[in-house]
Amino acid sequence: KVIRLGVGRRHVFQARLREMFRYMIKTVRMVRPLFRDEQPDLCIAFMTMPGGLAPLLMWSRFGVPFVSYLRGGDVLGFGSSFLRRIHGISRPLIRRIWKESKAIIANSEGLAALATQEDPALDVKVIPNGVDTAVFSPSPDNKPGKVLRLLFVGRFVDSQKNISMLLDIVRRTLDVSLTLVGDGPDRSKICHKIKTLNLEERVSWTGWLRNEDLL
Repeated sequence: KVIRLGVGRRHVFQARLREMFRYMIKTVRMVRPLFRDEQPDLCIAFMTMPGGLAPLLMWSRFGVPFVSYLRGGDVLGFGSSFLRRIHGISRPLIRRIWKESKAIIANSEGLAALATQEDPALDVKVIPNGVDTAVFSPSPDNKPGKVLRLLFVGRFVDSQKNISMLLDIVRRTLDVSLTLVGDGPDRSKICHKIKTLNLEERVSWTGWLRNEDLL
Protein backbone atom coordinates (compact mmCIF):
# COMPACT_ATOMS: atom_id res chain seq x y z
CA LYS A 1 0.00 0.00 0.00
CA VAL A 2 1.37 3.38 -1.01
CA ILE A 3 0.06 6.47 0.78
CA ARG A 4 1.04 9.55 -1.18
CA LEU A 5 1.45 12.84 0.66
CA GLY A 6 0.94 16.11 -1.18
CA VAL A 7 3.85 18.36 -0.24
CA GLY A 8 3.91 20.58 -3.34
CA ARG A 9 7.11 19.06 -4.67
CA ARG A 10 8.16 20.99 -7.75
CA HIS A 11 10.98 18.81 -9.13
CA VAL A 12 11.34 15.04 -9.35
CA PHE A 13 15.11 15.32 -8.95
CA GLN A 14 15.26 17.63 -5.92
CA ALA A 15 13.29 18.34 -2.75
CA ARG A 16 13.27 21.85 -1.33
CA LEU A 17 13.46 22.51 2.41
CA ARG A 18 9.84 23.63 2.61
CA GLU A 19 8.74 20.42 0.88
CA MET A 20 10.72 18.25 3.29
CA PHE A 21 9.33 20.22 6.24
CA ARG A 22 5.76 19.66 5.00
CA TYR A 23 6.55 15.97 4.62
CA MET A 24 7.79 15.74 8.21
CA ILE A 25 4.66 17.48 9.56
CA LYS A 26 2.32 15.21 7.60
CA THR A 27 4.09 12.00 8.62
CA VAL A 28 4.10 13.02 12.29
CA ARG A 29 0.33 13.54 12.12
CA MET A 30 -0.04 10.03 10.67
CA VAL A 31 1.90 8.20 13.40
CA ARG A 32 -1.10 7.42 15.63
CA PRO A 33 -3.59 6.45 12.87
CA LEU A 34 -0.94 4.34 11.12
CA PHE A 35 -0.19 2.45 14.31
CA ARG A 36 -3.91 1.96 14.96
CA ASP A 37 -4.78 0.79 11.44
CA GLU A 38 -1.62 -1.03 10.28
CA GLN A 39 -0.02 -2.37 13.49
CA PRO A 40 3.48 -2.41 11.92
CA ASP A 41 6.19 -4.72 13.25
CA LEU A 42 9.05 -2.57 11.93
CA CYS A 43 9.56 0.88 10.41
CA ILE A 44 12.22 1.87 7.89
CA ALA A 45 13.49 5.44 7.92
CA PHE A 46 14.49 5.88 4.28
CA MET A 47 16.89 8.79 4.78
CA THR A 48 17.30 10.03 8.34
CA MET A 49 15.88 13.41 7.36
CA PRO A 50 13.10 13.92 6.56
CA GLY A 51 12.09 10.27 6.84
CA GLY A 52 13.29 9.47 10.37
CA LEU A 53 11.12 11.61 12.62
CA ALA A 54 7.90 9.60 12.25
CA PRO A 55 9.65 6.22 12.89
CA LEU A 56 11.33 7.77 15.94
CA LEU A 57 7.92 8.81 17.31
CA MET A 58 6.45 5.40 16.42
CA TRP A 59 9.22 3.86 18.54
CA SER A 60 9.01 6.27 21.48
CA ARG A 61 5.18 6.22 21.69
CA PHE A 62 4.28 2.68 20.69
CA GLY A 63 7.49 0.65 20.92
CA VAL A 64 7.69 -0.17 17.19
CA PRO A 65 11.40 -0.62 16.32
CA PHE A 66 12.91 1.02 13.27
CA VAL A 67 16.03 0.94 11.11
CA SER A 68 17.65 3.90 9.36
CA TYR A 69 18.76 3.79 5.74
CA LEU A 70 21.46 6.37 4.94
CA ARG A 71 21.42 7.73 1.39
CA GLY A 72 23.71 10.77 1.32
CA GLY A 73 22.18 14.11 2.15
CA ASP A 74 21.03 12.79 5.53
CA VAL A 75 24.60 12.00 6.65
CA LEU A 76 26.28 14.67 8.75
CA GLY A 77 29.26 16.21 6.94
CA PHE A 78 28.05 15.23 3.47
CA GLY A 79 27.45 17.63 0.58
CA SER A 80 27.72 21.34 0.02
CA SER A 81 28.36 24.09 2.56
CA PHE A 82 24.63 24.92 2.53
CA LEU A 83 23.74 21.33 3.41
CA ARG A 84 26.33 21.36 6.18
CA ARG A 85 24.66 24.43 7.66
CA ILE A 86 21.35 22.57 7.67
CA HIS A 87 23.11 19.67 9.37
CA GLY A 88 24.34 22.07 12.03
CA ILE A 89 20.72 22.80 12.95
CA SER A 90 19.40 19.24 12.67
CA ARG A 91 22.45 17.46 14.19
CA PRO A 92 20.81 16.69 17.61
CA LEU A 93 17.75 15.14 15.96
CA ILE A 94 19.81 13.14 13.44
CA ARG A 95 22.06 11.77 16.18
CA ARG A 96 18.98 10.86 18.27
CA ILE A 97 17.45 8.97 15.33
CA TRP A 98 20.71 7.09 14.75
CA LYS A 99 21.01 6.25 18.44
CA GLU A 100 17.50 4.79 18.66
CA SER A 101 17.75 2.82 15.40
CA LYS A 102 17.91 -0.96 15.75
CA ALA A 103 20.17 -1.00 12.69
CA ILE A 104 21.81 1.57 10.44
CA ILE A 105 22.36 0.75 6.78
CA ALA A 106 24.34 2.78 4.23
CA ASN A 107 24.48 2.19 0.49
CA SER A 108 28.23 2.79 0.26
CA GLU A 109 31.43 2.40 2.27
CA GLY A 110 32.01 6.16 1.99
CA LEU A 111 28.71 7.05 3.67
CA ALA A 112 29.31 4.47 6.37
CA ALA A 113 32.74 5.96 7.09
CA LEU A 114 31.30 9.49 7.20
CA ALA A 115 28.58 8.46 9.64
CA THR A 116 31.03 6.70 11.97
CA GLN A 117 33.32 9.71 11.78
CA GLU A 118 30.46 11.70 13.31
CA ASP A 119 29.73 8.99 15.89
CA PRO A 120 32.39 6.26 16.29
CA ALA A 121 29.96 4.16 18.34
CA LEU A 122 27.72 3.53 15.34
CA ASP A 123 27.67 0.07 13.76
CA VAL A 124 26.83 0.88 10.16
CA LYS A 125 26.16 -1.98 7.75
CA VAL A 126 26.68 -1.50 4.00
CA ILE A 127 24.17 -2.80 1.46
CA PRO A 128 24.90 -1.36 -2.02
CA ASN A 129 22.10 -0.41 -4.38
CA GLY A 130 20.75 -3.47 -6.12
CA VAL A 131 20.52 -4.15 -9.84
CA ASP A 132 17.97 -6.49 -11.42
CA THR A 133 20.34 -8.43 -13.66
CA ALA A 134 17.40 -10.20 -15.31
CA VAL A 135 16.47 -6.81 -16.79
CA PHE A 136 19.77 -4.94 -16.95
CA SER A 137 22.06 -7.35 -18.75
CA PRO A 138 23.90 -7.37 -22.09
CA SER A 139 21.91 -8.64 -25.02
CA PRO A 140 23.29 -11.85 -26.62
CA ASP A 141 23.22 -9.98 -29.93
CA ASN A 142 25.13 -6.99 -28.55
CA LYS A 143 28.63 -7.43 -29.94
CA PRO A 144 31.40 -5.06 -28.85
CA GLY A 145 32.01 -2.22 -31.28
CA LYS A 146 34.78 0.27 -31.81
CA VAL A 147 33.18 2.85 -29.50
CA LEU A 148 32.79 2.21 -25.78
CA ARG A 149 29.35 3.51 -24.80
CA LEU A 150 29.00 4.95 -21.30
CA LEU A 151 25.72 5.69 -19.53
CA PHE A 152 25.16 7.98 -16.52
CA VAL A 153 21.78 7.98 -14.76
CA GLY A 154 21.19 10.34 -11.85
CA ARG A 155 20.72 13.85 -10.53
CA PHE A 156 22.79 16.67 -11.97
CA VAL A 157 24.35 17.79 -8.68
CA ASP A 158 28.04 18.14 -9.49
CA SER A 159 29.20 18.45 -5.87
CA GLN A 160 27.84 14.95 -5.25
CA LYS A 161 27.96 13.19 -8.63
CA ASN A 162 31.07 14.85 -10.11
CA ILE A 163 29.84 14.74 -13.70
CA SER A 164 32.48 17.33 -14.58
CA MET A 165 35.22 14.80 -13.88
CA LEU A 166 33.41 12.26 -16.06
CA LEU A 167 33.36 14.78 -18.93
CA ASP A 168 37.09 15.43 -18.51
CA ILE A 169 37.75 11.69 -18.77
CA VAL A 170 35.62 11.41 -21.92
CA ARG A 171 37.53 14.32 -23.49
CA ARG A 172 40.87 12.61 -22.85
CA THR A 173 39.71 9.17 -23.99
CA LEU A 174 39.30 8.24 -27.64
CA ASP A 175 36.47 6.09 -28.96
CA VAL A 176 34.15 6.77 -26.02
CA SER A 177 30.61 8.13 -26.13
CA LEU A 178 28.50 9.20 -23.15
CA THR A 179 24.75 9.44 -22.62
CA LEU A 180 23.53 11.49 -19.65
CA VAL A 181 20.08 10.61 -18.27
CA GLY A 182 18.72 12.91 -15.60
CA ASP A 183 18.27 16.50 -14.59
CA GLY A 184 19.08 18.81 -11.73
CA PRO A 185 20.20 22.23 -10.56
CA ASP A 186 23.60 21.96 -12.32
CA ARG A 187 22.18 21.15 -15.75
CA SER A 188 23.23 24.47 -17.29
CA LYS A 189 26.73 24.11 -15.83
CA ILE A 190 27.07 20.60 -17.31
CA CYS A 191 25.71 21.66 -20.72
CA HIS A 192 28.11 24.61 -20.79
CA LYS A 193 31.07 22.34 -20.04
CA ILE A 194 30.04 19.95 -22.82
CA LYS A 195 30.18 22.86 -25.28
CA THR A 196 33.42 24.22 -23.82
CA LEU A 197 35.12 20.83 -24.26
CA ASN A 198 33.66 20.40 -27.77
CA LEU A 199 31.94 17.17 -26.78
CA GLU A 200 28.54 17.80 -28.42
CA GLU A 201 29.04 14.94 -30.90
CA ARG A 202 30.15 12.47 -28.23
CA VAL A 203 27.89 13.38 -25.30
CA SER A 204 24.09 13.34 -25.46
CA TRP A 205 21.51 14.29 -22.86
CA THR A 206 18.01 12.78 -22.70
CA GLY A 207 16.58 14.66 -19.73
CA TRP A 208 14.76 12.86 -16.94
CA LEU A 209 13.14 9.59 -18.06
CA ARG A 210 10.34 7.52 -16.59
CA ASN A 211 11.30 4.00 -15.52
CA GLU A 212 9.67 2.36 -18.54
CA ASP A 213 11.44 4.76 -20.90
CA LEU A 214 14.75 4.17 -19.15
CA LEU A 215 14.44 0.43 -19.71
